[in-house]
Amino acid sequence: MHLVRHTDLEIYRQGIKSSILTRRESVLLLSMRLGFIAGFLFGYCFSTRLLWRLQDFRNRSDNGSR
Repeated sequence: MHLVRHTDLEIYRQGIKSSILTRRESVLLLSMRLGFIAGFLFGYCFSTRLLWRLQDFRNRSDNGSR
């Protein structure tokens, strides 16, 4: 399974080398990079908000116990 993926990757690289990155392929790679960065930022913001909510919940429970 892993070997098949590796050979597919090699064929894909050879194809890119032969075509010397057409405009459409470069745009696709750029959009993939932007998508990855956007996904990372979204995950970071989501996790920080989740942590804030957990801290807020803990503070409320502490105030309630007092």
